[in-house]
Amino acid sequence: MPSIKHNGFSLIIRTNDHDPPHVHVVKGDGELVFILGDGEPYLERELSRMKKGDERHALEAVKAHRKVLLDLWRRIHE
Repeated sequence: MPSIKHNGFSLIIRTNDHDPPHVHVVKGDGELVFILGDGEPYLERELSRMKKGDERHALEAVKAHRKVLLDLWRRIHE
């Protein structure tokens, strides 16, 4: 599973995942899913609870690496 580390977060692209392009962001026991798409990334769902402050930082991490993550998603899934 390809991943990027960013300030304590793991940004993970799962190789056996489904559309639309998205990334799983994990920190501790928390896991969030962000849609990458062509516009601004946005939170799709919370798989396990993450602290509120961490949710905001997770989005910042995804935004910082959006292009790389989207390119990686496309290489794996298309």
